[in-house]
Amino acid sequence: RLQRAQGQMMEGNWAGAVAELQAAVTQDPYFVGGYLNLADVRRQQGREDEALSVLTRGLDLLPSEAILHYSAGLTHIRLKAYAAAQPFLAEASALAPARTDFFYTYLVLMDALGKRPEALDDIKARYPGGARPPQIEQLQRNWQRES
Repeated sequence: RLQRAQGQMMEGNWAGAVAELQAAVTQDPYFVGGYLNLADVRRQQGREDEALSVLTRGLDLLPSEAILHYSAGLTHIRLKAYAAAQPFLAEASALAPARTDFFYTYLVLMDALGKRPEALDDIKARYPGGARPPQIEQLQRNWQRES
């Protein structure tokens, strides 16, 4: 179904792609890729609210899927609902601690929300020994220079 949806999109048949992806989700409601792809099609159509609805349905069945939390957080950001994005990005980062990109996005959002001190505390809690991935280290150095 995912391949057929991709073919439909290549032909510009968005309705056909949506139908295939909805069928994929119905056929296997525990397959995270169905939700991600359907949400992405809705996003490409400019239907962020519908994308968020798809991701929420996925999270109802798959609450431990970090990528669904991350995608929901990004969708909230695109909707300019920044505060609503925070718990989704925090959960994505907690569920997938090896995904530095999830944590980095969360930190940048926290800073945008005026919560830099809390973000710095989160960095210390995540990396108590001080050794941090380069992008996190660079972000922290930039924040220290700005202070």
